[in-house]
Amino acid sequence: MKKILSLLMAASLFLTVAISAAPLHQAAAAAPSFNLNTEVQRVVKAYSAAQYDDWSAVADNVLGNTIPSTYIEQAKAAVIAEKGNYTKGTDIAKAIIGLTAAGVDITNIEGINLLDKAVNFDTNELSLSNDVVYMLLALDSGPYEVPAGAPVTRDFLIKKLLELKLPAGGWSFFGSTPNADMTGIIMAGLAPYIQQPSVSDAVYHADKFFKDKPLDNSNSAAMLVIGLSAVGKNPTADAYKQDGKNALDNLYSYLTTNGLYKYKKARATGDRMATKDVMLAYLSYQKFSNGKHNSIFYDLKSRYNTTPPQKPDPKAFDVSINVTSEKQWTGFPQSGKVTLQEGDTVDTALTKLVGADQIKYKMYGTMKYIAGIKGLESGAYGKTSGWMYWVNDQEPTVGADEYKLKAGDTVKWTYTGVDPVTNPPGNGGGGGTGGGGGGTVTPSISVSVMTEVPKSGLPISNQQTYRADMTAFDALVGLVGASNIKHKGSGESLYVSCAMDLCERANGALSGWKYSVNGTEPNESAGAYKLNNGDSIVWKYTGTPPTNTGGGVPPGGGSAGNSNSGNPSVPSTGETGNKSGTNNSNNSNKDGKPASGSKSTTDQGNGKNTDANSAAVTVTEHLSKYSDRNQISPWAKEAVARAKQLGILEGTKNKDGTVTFQPKKEITRAEFLKIVVKLLYGDVNVTSKTEYKDVKTKDWYYPYIVKAKEIGMISGFADNSFKPNEAITREQAAIILGKGFKLTAKKTVSLKDVSKQHPAALYIAAVHENGLMTDSSGKFNPSQKVSREMAAVLAVKLHDTYVTNK
Repeated sequence: MKKILSLLMAASLFLTVAISAAPLHQAAAAAPSFNLNTEVQRVVKAYSAAQYDDWSAVADNVLGNTIPSTYIEQAKAAVIAEKGNYTKGTDIAKAIIGLTAAGVDITNIEGINLLDKAVNFDTNELSLSNDVVYMLLALDSGPYEVPAGAPVTRDFLIKKLLELKLPAGGWSFFGSTPNADMTGIIMAGLAPYIQQPSVSDAVYHADKFFKDKPLDNSNSAAMLVIGLSAVGKNPTADAYKQDGKNALDNLYSYLTTNGLYKYKKARATGDRMATKDVMLAYLSYQKFSNGKHNSIFYDLKSRYNTTPPQKPDPKAFDVSINVTSEKQWTGFPQSGKVTLQEGDTVDTALTKLVGADQIKYKMYGTMKYIAGIKGLESGAYGKTSGWMYWVNDQEPTVGADEYKLKAGDTVKWTYTGVDPVTNPPGNGGGGGTGGGGGGTVTPSISVSVMTEVPKSGLPISNQQTYRADMTAFDALVGLVGASNIKHKGSGESLYVSCAMDLCERANGALSGWKYSVNGTEPNESAGAYKLNNGDSIVWKYTGTPPTNTGGGVPPGGGSAGNSNSGNPSVPSTGETGNKSGTNNSNNSNKDGKPASGSKSTTDQGNGKNTDANSAAVTVTEHLSKYSDRNQISPWAKEAVARAKQLGILEGTKNKDGTVTFQPKKEITRAEFLKIVVKLLYGDVNVTSKTEYKDVKTKDWYYPYIVKAKEIGMISGFADNSFKPNEAITREQAAIILGKGFKLTAKKTVSLKDVSKQHPAALYIAAVHENGLMTDSSGKFNPSQKVSREMAAVLAVKLHDTYVTNK
């Protein structure tokens, strides 16, 4: 009996050990109702049809397909153009992953060692979870050995990710609330290290985060599948159901009639960004269902199909190419000689002359054609306006990507068909207000460009003639000019990296460009978002965000390929790059309202506000305290939240217990003066007295008015009054700011309603030149009253621009 009992105990112990040592892989208990293998093949082709990119290469690597040589050459050329010196961890990671998938030796790209660049990347630039996880995925995409002593090692990156893990279980791009997008991709990155106890514990809590969590978009739903599949968890289990469907069927429900997947189920059509996420999720689950662990990005090189036999190096030859336009446009004419190889096309020659990021393509059926060069697009200046090409003065009958050139050919591109009566937005050569647009035209759109980081020439705005198929990017070009913009890709992959000499990451890890349309946040690239007549578009440059201790995550985070500018969490192909910031609208340049220069407590700040960085609370959380938050204008919401956070301007508690901000209420002279004095001196104690007949020692504003009088900031009225409870006007505010912060103007400002003899002319010029207060259509509106939301914008600007630099 004892012997049998011992055998039973041994068997029990064996089973316990066996179970605990078993891999995490689970049998797929809830297979998708559609044919996964068929859909994988279809979606990969659908995604790559319009443009072949790094994620196309990953998909073809996983499927064992041949990767086009054109992609390889373009990807290598992109590395060479950057000299391998990337400023974003996600960018160098994306380059490594794509080239590894294509079987390219990343240690020698025309003498550039990308692996060396990666492992010696500035660790100070690896503070965001997005950059960290993609750098780890890049190092693991091939059997890459990290040299001893290199600062960026796998251990460093794993430790960093574990430090960024949130107490609630999971990760965010920044902030204290985990989100599915970052949690899923980080689980995939950590998958190869799950045997480490600390990693295993982190993955355990991330898995708990996903269980029974509703997800309302295909991006997050895809990241759930990607993360769980990588760590051997079955994403089709009941615990991860969405809308009553298993995770795979839920993803499939986002498929649209155009063959692409959509971001939200309420949308009618799909897009490449959402399609990419779903494609990678399907591939991840396919790998999981085949009993394999780790993410699809892991060890790509070992899974790449045998490299096709190499052809002899083709002979090089030169062709001449000239690009002109019937419409005056910055950057044209441009001409030169380019070196090609056998098989290169007219499209290749154009790309070598102007750069791939300066060309916009569109599909017409199965044919790809040039829709724009340097921001000058077909249909912009007349129904028949567009780009045509000739070779040796003959007009070919095939597309530019099909016509193969030979030595000695002469290529000419011309923008033709310009309608002389068309009055669309001017290219203007950049800066100013964007020339060539003419007067007010209907139908039209309004466009503004503003910045949180002080910049000469900004903010600016204009009205542009609306035209069919006009995009948010077209609106930017029409205001600042193509020559003042640097961007990558086109259409759905377009991504603005610099405009008006303000570039991403130049003012903090999250600094960059975002756009909003009518105060909402499109989840599309600016190159793909189609505008409607009457739209109001705001492009905004933002600065450094808070640290990863509080706040939420804007939509788009975690999507493989999204840019760091509003769709944070994966290396940028630019898809949904430049996403909107709802913090401003065109109203900030209308009716004399100041353009918001506030720093953000969610998406971005400008790198100077250490208080915001340490407090790190979201705009939403701050505004949620105000019961009238929906009355706050979109352009002022961020500043109102910041003003509350900094204690500069807060709301009022009512008898019923609610707190209101009263954004449209006019701010009084005393209230405004208190803001300015506190920004300059903090809490003040005064011993002198004021002689104003309407200011008493018992009044709450007494010390602030006395202090302002002492330093010569105010002088009051002729009747010896200060009128503390009257609403302050814009000209009065300008005088107080000019005197208090000792602002001066280097040049005279030309405003229609402010003459040189105006008593406040010098102060108005000073606040205008220093970007604190702007004009509207050339008018300053000096007598207009300042509202509380306008005061919040001004206060945060003053704090960020002057106070933190004292």
